[in-house]
Amino acid sequence: MFPKLSGYDNAQLRELGRLPYPMVREKGAKGFRRITWTRHIKRIAKKIKATTPKRWAMFVDLASVTNEIYYMAQKVSRFLGTNNVDNAARLCHAPSTAAMKTAVGYAATTCSYKDWYGTDLIIFFGANPANDQPVTTKYLHEAKQLGTKIIMVNPYRSQACSATGCLPP
Repeated sequence: MFPKLSGYDNAQLRELGRLPYPMVREKGAKGFRRITWTRHIKRIAKKIKATTPKRWAMFVDLASVTNEIYYMAQKVSRFLGTNNVDNAARLCHAPSTAAMKTAVGYAATTCSYKDWYGTDLIIFFGANPANDQPVTTKYLHEAKQLGTKIIMVNPYRSQACSATGCLPP
């Protein structure tokens, strides 16, 4: 059976990792039970079909979600009839874009990725573009080919350094 989780703290729960299969708790049941992925997908599809597109939304939120996954989530949502799609990146960046608009007059970066070409040095703080921003990684790689040095300052081991060949912090 499953371990009783009520006595675990956050760190202990994280150590257990993600569930490798879907779980469901039905009304009146004492706890959760394991179901197959096929059954899980059918349950979700049934609920989506029973709901008008104006009454449901998709929200994508995960630190390692790439732009391609956000794009596919939007395509799937629109295929299923809703335009109610949002993501954590928009919410996360809303304060900084508002601040940039106020401070510099633009709500986004004021340069193009191509501006990196020919620079001496690019420093990233707390970022993992190889995992989170594949387009950025492409431009970093091209800038490196043109002689730009790249430094990643990140307390976590980053795939970006091996992907772009940057200098270790």
